[in-house]
Amino acid sequence: MIGNLPYNISIQLLIKWIHQYCKKKWIKTMILMFQKEVAERIISNENSKKYGRITLLASALFKVSSLIDINKNDFFPIPKVDSTLLKFEPLETPHLNANQINKLEFLSNQLFSSRRKN
Repeated sequence: MIGNLPYNISIQLLIKWIHQYCKKKWIKTMILMFQKEVAERIISNENSKKYGRITLLASALFKVSSLIDINKNDFFPIPKVDSTLLKFEPLETPHLNANQINKLEFLSNQLFSSRRKN
C-alpha cells in the first residue's frame, strides 16, 4: 500500500490499519507519507521525548523505517510543513495479537495522556 495521507487524520488512519492488520494479515508493506513531526514520533526510540502511544502500537507489529525527508518547498502549492516517507514492514513474528493490541492501546492512552509537556 502506498499513500500520501491527509495529515490531519494520518494517526487515526494508521491506528485503524494497525487494528485491521491484527485481525487479518492483509498488509505486505506500507509506504506512507506523514508530516515530518508525526513521522519522528512514529520512529522515535524509547529514550526520546517523542516516544509515545503511536510508537508503541506501530513497533508492536511493524519494522518502521524512514525512507526520505521531503522539504515543503518541493511541493506546489507550498504547504506549511515538511514531510517524511515511512516504510512499514510487518514483523515476521508480531509482538502482539489483536486482543493484546487493544489492551496496549488503552494502557498507552492512559500512560501518555498524562505526561508533562516541556
